[in-house]
This record gives sequence, C-alpha cells and structure tokens, in this order.
Amino acid sequence: MMRTTPKRAGVIALCLAAALSITGCSALAIDAAGSSTSGPQQNGNTSAAPGQQTSAAACEIVNAEWGRALDSWPGIQHPKREPGTRMDFAKAKTEHEALIADLQKIADKVEVPDVRGILDSTIDVHQRYADEIWPLSNSIPEGYVANPEDPKNKISILGKKQAAYDKEMDEAGLKRYDLCGSVQNGQTGSQACEIVNGDWVDAGLAFNSAASEISYGQVAEGVKNGKSALHQIRMVLSKVTVPEVLGELESLYDAYQVYYDEGFLTAKTEEELKKLSLDELNKLIEEGDKLFKTWDSALTAGEGRLKSYCNSVE
Repeated sequence: MMRTTPKRAGVIALCLAAALSITGCSALAIDAAGSSTSGPQQNGNTSAAPGQQTSAAACEIVNAEWGRALDSWPGIQHPKREPGTRMDFAKAKTEHEALIADLQKIADKVEVPDVRGILDSTIDVHQRYADEIWPLSNSIPEGYVANPEDPKNKISILGKKQAAYDKEMDEAGLKRYDLCGSVQNGQTGSQACEIVNGDWVDAGLAFNSAASEISYGQVAEGVKNGKSALHQIRMVLSKVTVPEVLGELESLYDAYQVYYDEGFLTAKTEEELKKLSLDELNKLIEEGDKLFKTWDSALTAGEGRLKSYCNSVE
C-alpha cells in the first residue's frame, strides 16, 4: 500500500554539491497548506432562462445515472471465464451496444452544451471501440501465435488500438469530473483501494521522478514531466467514487499541486544556483527544508489514513 512513501524523501532531495562544489543536500519542496485545487472546476454559470436546464441540473442527472450505467463496462471488457476458454466477442459487442444505448438515453436528458458535449464524446469513443475492437478481436484465430518482432503482429496491433481507446475514455471521464464532480456508482471500498495501489501509486512515482529531475537542475524537463504526472494523478480522482477514499486523494492532490506551483515552477537551474552567494544558498536550503517537512507531513498523514481505511475493507 502507498509504495510512494519510502521513496519520496530520497528522490526529492536537492543535492547542491555537484553544482556548487559544497557538501550536503537539501529538500526542494512546498507548503502543503496552499489553496485547494483538487475539486471539480464546475461551470460557475448555473443560471438559465425560465424552463432552461441549468448546469447544476445537468450535472445532477450525470452524477446520479452516468456512473451506474458504466458499472457493467469492466465486466464486458474483461469478463470472467474458465481458464483456456476463448472470450465470446460477439456477445461482448452485443452487451457493449446495449451499454451505449443506455448512455445515449442519459445523454438525451442533458441540454447544457458543455456537459452534453462530454457525454457525447464518451459515447462516441465507446461506439468506435465497439465497431472496431470486437470485430478485430474476433478475427484473430484461436491459437494464434504472436511474433513480437513482427510489426503485423495482430495481438500487438489490437493491444495498441485498445489502449488508445481506453485513454480516450479516461480523458473524457476526467473532463466530466472537472465539470460535474464525482458520479454515483457501485464501486466498493476495495475496488477504490485497488485504484490507489495501482494508478495512484504509479502517478505518484512519476511525479517523484520529475521532482528528481528538478532537484538536479533539469528544470525544463522536470516541469514538463511534473505537469504530466499531475494530470495522471488527477485522472485517478475521476475514477474513484468512494467518498472516504476520494476525499483523501483530493487533499493529497492539493499537496502535489501546490508543490508543483511553488516548487517546480520556481525552481532554479544549475546555472542560477551557481550565482547565489553562500548566504543566499543557506537561506534557500533552510526554506526548502522547512517547506519539505510541511509537505511530507501532509502526504504521510493522508497516506496513513488511506492505508488504515484500505486495510479495513480488505
């Protein structure tokens, strides 16, 4: 659980010895008590003409129905079956088409353009998936032997196409979350914790890697990769719906976001560090250590609460 914890302090250490010919390291960090930015950035214009649907009303429909309609998707995409048996792709396509029809019924209740557009884009990617992936899967003969060196390897081609569609679905889900917030669905506490132990940890490690780049003066690369990692972290928020887990993740996201804003975006390059006087350098180290402790404490506390919750639902 929370594999980022033992690695965090090590990869965030700001080592100045190489750049400044001095000994010792300091932490590049930020104050986790900054502004809250994790929650959905909903459209503030919820007013509407008499009889016209408001953004709040549209999101109420989405949050109540959309997630529950998608509950069947994991089972369609990865159904349980006996070992060694071939998946029934024709059945999967039929079930997927039924799911798409249910999503369309919900979307037809939504009139607000921004919200409806996100729903339509989700339906579109599901329809394209159904039209391409299931027939392509069915066309691969049973017992097909894939050659990983062959660029025409059917399994590899299928996997890449499927991954691209999955990414589109995730991006659409994040946009929906940003507009309307978390949906209601049948997600259990253990399922939410699986996401934490998988996607959330991976995103946190990506952020730590970017922080390591920043710490050694590779500012441009670190800023770019840190932004990408933040996007990964935020993507997890759109996948988790269990309140106890989502609340903690949103607080942790705030700490990462502030770290990025006040740490990454203000970081000094190796050349800039060399120009600092010893007093300026010592002040930077002192402030960095203080900020790191605040940030690290916030993440450690949140991860500890998550660990306790997840242990209780296993």
